Amino acid sequence: MFFYLKISVLAIILLFIANCGTTNGNLRDINEISGVENVVVTVKGKGAPPRKKDLSDVQKYLFAERAAVLDGYRLLSERLQGVLLTSVSYSNDYTIKSDSVDVLSRVLLKGAKIISITHNENGVCEAVLKLKVPKSLLSKLSR
Repeated sequence: MFFYLKISVLAIILLFIANCGTTNGNLRDINEISGVENVVVTVKGKGAPPRKKDLSDVQKYLFAERAAVLDGYRLLSERLQGVLLTSVSYSNDYTIKSDSVDVLSRVLLKGAKIISITHNENGVCEAVLKLKVPKSLLSKLSR
């Protein structure tokens, strides 16, 4: 009796774990729901290779690529959600002694796609990203 209880509990746990994984397209993406009008937001992120001498050319190439993609995500987040800007300046005797600007942007970018990644002759990398956003959600974000 106890053996069958263990097997039953194990089967339920395995079934639960199996359903917690990826669905391989069983759940509909927000971009594929019919009847919803989407707006496509496209940005171009840019990244430059680091100037460290101890890195190989391949590492510099990959760092520039990663920087371009991250810059693209940053641009998408700023375009969708906006930015929170905090600026502090200290002055004395009518001259600025220090100036600091902090920028914060926070948004969940689900479904963003990298369209293309290109490397220029000077080492700068450009990544084009796009995201389909329902118009109704876009109007809520812009408030």
